Amino acid sequence: MEKMTSLGDILRYLRLGCGLTQQAMADALHINRATYSYYELGKTQPDYLQLVKIAQVFGMDFETLFRALADPECICSREVSVRAPKKVFLRPETLGQLSSDEKSLIALYRLCDEGGKMEISRTVKAAHKSIHT
Repeated sequence: MEKMTSLGDILRYLRLGCGLTQQAMADALHINRATYSYYELGKTQPDYLQLVKIAQVFGMDFETLFRALADPECICSREVSVRAPKKVFLRPETLGQLSSDEKSLIALYRLCDEGGKMEISRTVKAAHKSIHT
């Protein structure tokens, strides 16, 4: 593992660790993929509110992301692939095996408050039930 020194390096590491594409991150943040790419390349930096949303997409609170930014070595406990996996599996076992649309939905779900998550869950269960009855 090479030493991570920039915000972009850390964002890329965390994104790949979650099995997400740059497009899935951009969709969840309601920004253009190029804008998110610029975050990882260090051309621009997300503001505080975007960092809060980014932390949510990664399934962590802002304090955990802030600690990772302050001390990148604390998140380097495992290797991640160089790229987000492209192969989609019929019965996925990891996020990386999901389609791009599925990854985007999960990233958006993580941004919802508890009420929103419950509403999404009810809607999906109702849709699934109507299809299978």
